[in-house]
Amino acid sequence: MATIKEEKVIEQLLQTVKELKEDNAKFKQSVSDYILAVNTKVNNKHLPINFEAQILEATKMSIADSIQKALVGGYNNPLHKLIEGVINEHSKELKDIVTRAFDSAIKTEDFESSIKDAFLHKISRLMISANDGMVEKITNELRQDAVFRAKMVTAIAQIIEGIRIKSPVK
Repeated sequence: MATIKEEKVIEQLLQTVKELKEDNAKFKQSVSDYILAVNTKVNNKHLPINFEAQILEATKMSIADSIQKALVGGYNNPLHKLIEGVINEHSKELKDIVTRAFDSAIKTEDFESSIKDAFLHKISRLMISANDGMVEKITNELRQDAVFRAKMVTAIAQIIEGIRIKSPVK
């Protein structure tokens, strides 16, 4: 008959074996997944390149470029009149879309926050640049004032002393 100590050791060994089996299964799955991923990459290298997506993208860009050129292009461009007519015909719908997009952008907290931040930044820079000479003048006057310098030295000494008292040098 086994003692209590021996039973505990046997239980611990069984638990360790069980954990090792689980870890081994996870490792085996991880290696299998990695091998599958590598094989997929190797097999895809030999597939022919799909030019359809590239052709479609180039076509979209060409059409967009043509429309852009027609809008800002020369006087005798027949596409210019066609596009202008289409835009005029759908101007109400386009205006509604742009208005809704503009309204939804303006009504967000991010937009309001961005406007406030930009405004505050601009005002701060303007105030600093407008008063730069005044700040320099006051700084120079304070540097020359013996009473101010003495107070500043005393304040710095008090700060240093406070730090020394709180954490003495070892």
